[in-house]
Amino acid sequence: MTQTGYDEWEAQVHRSEKADALWRMEPYRPSRFLMPHAQCDARQLHGQPLGRPLVSQLWRSAVSIPANLAEGFSRGTGPDRARFYEYALGSTRECIVWYEGARRILDDAVVEERLESLVQVKRLVLSILPATRRTDVRTR
Repeated sequence: MTQTGYDEWEAQVHRSEKADALWRMEPYRPSRFLMPHAQCDARQLHGQPLGRPLVSQLWRSAVSIPANLAEGFSRGTGPDRARFYEYALGSTRECIVWYEGARRILDDAVVEERLESLVQVKRLVLSILPATRRTDVRTR
């Protein structure tokens, strides 16, 4: 994930989203940053015959990551939150697979940048899961 691109994107995120406690959740921000990039990538894939079957899968997995993090963040117990964070982790891994499948269609540098972002999200989700599973009191 290029920091310059991230900084430019973050500056354009609406203040209401940044004011939400969810914004402070470490894996949420890079997963949200990936969404407009995945949309652009999906458009490019759609223009290629071999890319068309990947479009909906790539897009759905990419938007599922922050959506599941957001839903989990709003759950009342740790185990319930963890379940949605695990869904986000699964979507992250699925998105990695779809980007690997798009490697010969999208530019290699684009794929590498997306995979780097996804690996970061995966690492961050994995880092919060153990403590989340043990938390039983509503903290948000």
